[in-house]
Amino acid sequence: MVRRGCGARRAEGMRGILKVLWQVGILFAVCFLAHCAVELLPFAFPASVLAMVFVFLLLLTGILKKKQIKELADWFSQNMAFLFVPYSVGVIQYFDVIRQNLFGILFISMGTMLFTFAVTGWAVKGLMRLQQKLERGHEHG
Repeated sequence: MVRRGCGARRAEGMRGILKVLWQVGILFAVCFLAHCAVELLPFAFPASVLAMVFVFLLLLTGILKKKQIKELADWFSQNMAFLFVPYSVGVIQYFDVIRQNLFGILFISMGTMLFTFAVTGWAVKGLMRLQQKLERGHEHG
């Protein structure tokens, strides 16, 4: 077994910290670009949503590699509950308003959930039919 000295472990730890800081910098740059793009749009659009779209497109095109943001993405996944604390505090802060409109909120939530469920089922069914047609076309072609 090879033993490493304290200096080697410290250097390895620093490389890890710098790697995560680099990944945070990448994410901040994407968020900044999304914020600037939202300012140019003629309608209101959340910059955070546009930033997620940008990250998706960068990953899809290969400009951004999965390994370039893996540690940061893993950290966000592991600490997701912590990220919802501000929203939970907001719900508690406006509990009186929510209680007054509880029936309407529940009605709209259930309606949109059922609508989303139905549209998703319809889309999956349609894609399965399309896939079967394409597979049959390759068999006969």
